[in-house]
Amino acid sequence: MSWVGAAAFLLSLFTVYLHLKALGRAYVVDYQIPRHAAMLAGTAGNPWQYRVLSAWIVEGAQRLLAAVGVHDPLIAAFVAVRVVEQTLWFVVAWLYWRSLGLASAAATLGLALLGWSVSGANYGSDLQFNTYFDALFYTLGALAVARDRPLWLLPLTLLAALNRETSGLLPLLPLAALPEAGPQRTRRVWIVALGLVIYGIVFVALRIAYGPQELIVPYGHRPGIDLLLYNVGRVRTWGQLLATFSILPFLALASYRRWPRVLRGFFWLVVPLWFAVHWVAAVMAETRLLLVPLTLVILPGALFLLRSEASQPELVRAG
Repeated sequence: MSWVGAAAFLLSLFTVYLHLKALGRAYVVDYQIPRHAAMLAGTAGNPWQYRVLSAWIVEGAQRLLAAVGVHDPLIAAFVAVRVVEQTLWFVVAWLYWRSLGLASAAATLGLALLGWSVSGANYGSDLQFNTYFDALFYTLGALAVARDRPLWLLPLTLLAALNRETSGLLPLLPLAALPEAGPQRTRRVWIVALGLVIYGIVFVALRIAYGPQELIVPYGHRPGIDLLLYNVGRVRTWGQLLATFSILPFLALASYRRWPRVLRGFFWLVVPLWFAVHWVAAVMAETRLLLVPLTLVILPGALFLLRSEASQPELVRAG
């Protein structure tokens, strides 16, 4: 496992370096730091203000680094948090893909492909800590389901809901393995219900605590048909989708019959709704927003082309 951690760390350093190079120090100083200060002050706007977990983590890292005398501790905290969260995400992704039944070599190839995709997903983005924590939490949740540890979803949902509103599908992940749960089906349904309650309480509590916030409208296009037409009509949208996904979606669909049942469940639970919502509620050229379905379904789905149908397991339960 140590070599997996080392590979994940090196890939994280590389992709974060590319991101910082694209942003430049001036952007971080002029935009990232004021946004962080606004989140701590409770004035960052909707939806940014309701994504507080990453701001709390960055602030804690900044105070720790300042206490040990690090120069520019806030910028150092930005870089450190992003590298650490991305390294953890890559390691968990490797473990998740192995739990689906992929060989070690295939999962490691997946890390290289994920690093490529993340490198191409920096358009229109600051360091976006909450986006990468979102991917980490979803991957942890999928790993929990693949390893038959659905109770892990409850604390994960609490943290994920504090991090980003797009975590709303996380409590539903145990449903992907429901046909295989046997006598545990009722228990899984109760876990899903409790997870949804936890998500709902956090969602509402954040909006009560910080009050109404001014809606941030991306590039002057409001969510709905206006944003959909903006997304569809931009060459940049399609270029960024290709840079991030390459031909992985086509390879994944070609190997659909080889997928374990739980991966098919994740596909139907997450992918159609995730893409449908983001086409009308987000800027699709900002493809970092699509790293959750990429990691959970599309990339491992494509890797199943490396396996013969005869060797395809229904589900490998590790741990």
